[in-house]
Amino acid sequence: MDPHELAERRRELETYWEGEGGFRERLLIEMVPLPTVSEQAVIDKRLIVGTEDPELRKVAEQFAGYFKRELRFDFVPFTADDFADGDEVLLINSRKVIMLSPVACGAVGFSPSS
Repeated sequence: MDPHELAERRRELETYWEGEGGFRERLLIEMVPLPTVSEQAVIDKRLIVGTEDPELRKVAEQFAGYFKRELRFDFVPFTADDFADGDEVLLINSRKVIMLSPVACGAVGFSPSS
């Protein structure tokens, strides 16, 4: 390996876990347990419809914030309050975490205008 490249990799590793803008902060995503979700909102055990529930739209907004932070966007691509007719929100139910209630590990939003 090129010594210059190795030195760059070591420098990156030294700052990898720093807070405030470090890689750890950019890559940390917390899953969200959803104890109040009704069975009717869960589709095929994998997707949770959050369109009508403001609380679930807030969870989707949290994931949008992670997306913005990780990819260094200038804006959050979804906000719970800026919601138009026809917009759809789905939360992704984790298959790896087993709890009595669903656990959201991601979100997807659809808008007929985009």
